Parts: sequence; C-alpha cells; structure tokens
Amino acid sequence: MEPFSFLASLELSKIASPLLGTVAGEAGKRIVKALTKSDVEKAIKAGEDAVKEWEKQLEPSQLLFFHAPPDGLHGVKSFLQGYFTNSAVLEQLHKPLINQGKPDRDILIRVFQQQAETHNIKLNQDSLKPWIERFVNAYFQHTVTYLKFQVAKQDYCEQL
Repeated sequence: MEPFSFLASLELSKIASPLLGTVAGEAGKRIVKALTKSDVEKAIKAGEDAVKEWEKQLEPSQLLFFHAPPDGLHGVKSFLQGYFTNSAVLEQLHKPLINQGKPDRDILIRVFQQQAETHNIKLNQDSLKPWIERFVNAYFQHTVTYLKFQVAKQDYCEQL
C-alpha cells in the first residue's frame, strides 16, 4: 500500500483562508500583508511531505490509515477534510502564525482520535503520535521560515 497523499484530497484554500483570517484579527496588518495563503499552503504541504517521507520507511500494516478506505463517507479523504477544518485544529495551526509557538500535539491527537471515531475510521494507533509529530514539526518550521522571510522582505521594501 502506497503512503496516502492527504494533500491530493484536501482543498488547501479551505484550510489556509481561515488561518489567515484568524491572523488578521490577532496579529495586525503587518503580518497579514507579509504572509500569503500560498505560504500557509506550502507549510501544510511541508507537513505532508514529512509524513510521506516517514511512511516510506514503514511496512504497509504500520501506516496510520492502513485499515481505512481512501474515499467515501467513511474514507480518509472525508476524514482529513473534516479534521483540517475543525476549529480546534485550526486554532492550533494558527499558533505559529501569531508567534505563540508550536501547535499542541496532544490537542491535535485528541481531535484526530475523536474525528476518527465520528467517521468510523480505524487508525493504526501506534502510528498516530509519530504522524502528528512529523506533520507539526515540518509545518512549524516552515511557517516560521515563511514569516521571517516575508517580514524581512517587507522591512526591506519599506526601507527603499
């Protein structure tokens, strides 16, 4: 079984737009001007890439979604769309965007498990924590990098 590409099934704009909206309300115009929806989408993509790279090292039976169908009402696609648009998840994902540190893994894991139960998705529980950790670490690293770059670029433009 091939590692599941969750970005292929998600509409990133549905995740990135609410994240930027929250930042606009809390962090002020400067960061919002500097940060683009594309930057947030790239950070989410970096999280997916980190997960996929890790999954390549696993046996198929060790994959997080080994027992779940990719599509349908109780499929991974529907589950992940609901997970990444959940208000508690969005709240955690916006933390690095407003300089509040990394997303809380425990909250993300708890919501993941609750969503899986709601969608009748059977997860490989041994893979859940490492899956979330890899996603969060890459997402955090890239959001911080994009923010620093965009703010530096804006500072440079203002100095000109």
